[in-house]
Amino acid sequence: SRPDPGHRQFRHAENAYTIGTVPTRRSSVPYRLVRTITAVHQKLIFKRSVTAVVFHPDGHLLASASDDRTVRLWDPATGQPIHQPLTGHTNSVRAVAFSPDGHLLASAGADKTVRLWDPASGQPIRQPLTGHTNWVFAVAFSPDGHLLASAGADGTVRLWAADQ
Repeated sequence: SRPDPGHRQFRHAENAYTIGTVPTRRSSVPYRLVRTITAVHQKLIFKRSVTAVVFHPDGHLLASASDDRTVRLWDPATGQPIHQPLTGHTNSVRAVAFSPDGHLLASAGADKTVRLWDPASGQPIRQPLTGHTNWVFAVAFSPDGHLLASAGADGTVRLWAADQ
């Protein structure tokens, strides 16, 4: 018989975790702090917030976005910066994403643009992607790396051909 649509059925979860714990792939032990990276450039600590972080697919590089209009690349093993800050956004950077192969880094900003970077050199690739009419809050590559999605405060999700 079909369940009564007025009653919700719940299945017991196989694993239950207490508030504040997150399982790892290897165990059910909560994550532990390994390193704190203080975003420092030219002896000055960021005066604004770090708004997003993402690991490179190989795990040997970390990208951060900031309210100071920059994207920064870090060595997560040492906490040291790699390259100079990536500049070009004219307002806060809200999101970052690596392509699945790690050859591209996308950043999204309150300047209504999405920018593409070469993480190996720290140099911009192409002109900024424009079309959003308000802040861009998120970017994500498709699993095959052929599409880049951006989501904005203008209520749109835009899909970009990342391989052209």
